[in-house]
This record gives sequence, structure tokens and C-alpha cells, in this order.
Amino acid sequence: MHSQPLPDCWNLDQILDDLNAHGFAIVNQAYSPEYHTQVAKECSHHFDEFREAGIQNGVVSTIRSDHILWINESLPVAEQHVETLTSFCQHLNQAFFLGIK
Repeated sequence: MHSQPLPDCWNLDQILDDLNAHGFAIVNQAYSPEYHTQVAKECSHHFDEFREAGIQNGVVSTIRSDHILWINESLPVAEQHVETLTSFCQHLNQAFFLGIK
């Protein structure tokens, strides 16, 4: 997995300042509408691979009725999100002396 740059609209300094001051940060429109469209198309293409989400004791649809698909190399558009979060974790680790992996 290569290092993914953070989206241009992410003001990293502001995010870090907000996290430090308030314990949370809000990033409006974190991803472009084009990226949302690409992810939706990719997920639609792999629709038949989604599985019922489970809990520790198996699938209990009265508790969880959603379906999941694990992100991996067969989903390169969705994997960009994981790469972005990995890069963001590196920034968090550096700014706050953390050990997030």
C-alpha cells in the first residue's frame, strides 16, 4: 500500500487544531462528489459479493440487517479511502505522539 496524499480540501492544520482544542474535527465534503460516484459504481459492480453482517454469535438480522464487503485490492477506488486514512493516521501519530496503526 503506497502513501496516499490527503484530499486537497482537508485543511490538516485546522483538523489538528480542532482535535487538540475540542477532541473532534469536522471535515465538510471530505471527498469529492466524483469520488462518491466512483465508489458507488465500484460497490454496485461487486454487489453480489456483499454478505450479511454478523455479530459474534453469527448473523442475527434483528440486531444487524446490513450487508458488508471487506475492502481489498479488488476494490481499488474504495481502497483509496483506506490509504487516505492510513496517511491521516501518520499525521495524527506525528502531531500527537500516538501509536495508531
